[in-house]
Amino acid sequence: MGLIAGILYFNNDANVSSISLILNKMLKVQKHRGNGEAKTYSRNTVALGMVNSQDNIFVMDSFRKGPSYENDTTLKGIHAFVDGVVLDVPMHIKTFEHLGYPVSNACCSTVVELAYKHWGMDFMNYLEGEFSCTIWDENRKTLILVRDPYGHKPLHYYIDSKKIIFASEIKGILVADFSAEIDLISLSDFLSLNCIPCPGTIFKGIKQVPPGNIIIISNGSVKNNSYWYPKITEEDSLSLNDASKLLADALRSSVKKRMIKKNTYCFLSGGIDSSAVLSFAAELSNRPIQAITVGFDEEEVNELEYAKTMARHVGAEHHYMIAKPDSFYEMLDFLVYHHDSPFTDTSA
Repeated sequence: MGLIAGILYFNNDANVSSISLILNKMLKVQKHRGNGEAKTYSRNTVALGMVNSQDNIFVMDSFRKGPSYENDTTLKGIHAFVDGVVLDVPMHIKTFEHLGYPVSNACCSTVVELAYKHWGMDFMNYLEGEFSCTIWDENRKTLILVRDPYGHKPLHYYIDSKKIIFASEIKGILVADFSAEIDLISLSDFLSLNCIPCPGTIFKGIKQVPPGNIIIISNGSVKNNSYWYPKITEEDSLSLNDASKLLADALRSSVKKRMIKKNTYCFLSGGIDSSAVLSFAAELSNRPIQAITVGFDEEEVNELEYAKTMARHVGAEHHYMIAKPDSFYEMLDFLVYHHDSPFTDTSA
């Protein structure tokens, strides 16, 4: 995991040193999301930062910054901060080099900056991955908050007439220049629906960036655009065999794109979904897959034996633990701290 955070004041009254201190607090309180060195930017009324050890996951030792890039100003004034991984970075790097952009490194954040530079606000139509990100366009004095189509990575924000504060987790906002108050409408929704509908949260004024959305803040105005939504179509001419092959090919391709590191880890519940992912991962890998399972003492909900069977079938190295009722009480404070909101999904 990784984390992002930032604050932007809409007037010139902000103190640069004070917002830098606020940013440091926002990053520190979310440090459990990632380790590594923080990348930060502070200028006048804006401060942004991230910690993301996976930002350079595609950087190879052979990729070096050449002397011709030293004075390049292609991305001057464009600053991207990413939580998560942009997929197909090597392919994107080749594309941008072909388009004539000097590329100084192969980081995920650099690909986001180049995509924004080339395609503008449509940049997310050309990127794939499990990430949220923010972009500060210094030239246009515009802040952009983006969340991937499926909302894999969280991103929250608070906005009033003076400023916008954003962070991966709500706690990142709570330690900033913010006075917390329970949203009674959200509380009512939770008690009635067992959830708080997006984009709401339990705190008044704090919202989620909805999955597949891009929020643009410029000159104090806020614009929310949906860049992706699911399309469901019917194809009557497909046979069952053809449809099965298309599904298998899509799953295989998706799994392959995510097998970036030398070792691959799969959560294996024992059900169809996780078993399919593990099966394709094992097919694509030249080394054993690490399969992780959580089992239960209660037989009616325990699928550990199915998981063990599947792990043996594909030759995975299987690691598992038994979750006991006492574990819930031992972890209750931990769960509440990390969820930031009430929830009823017991699998979480």
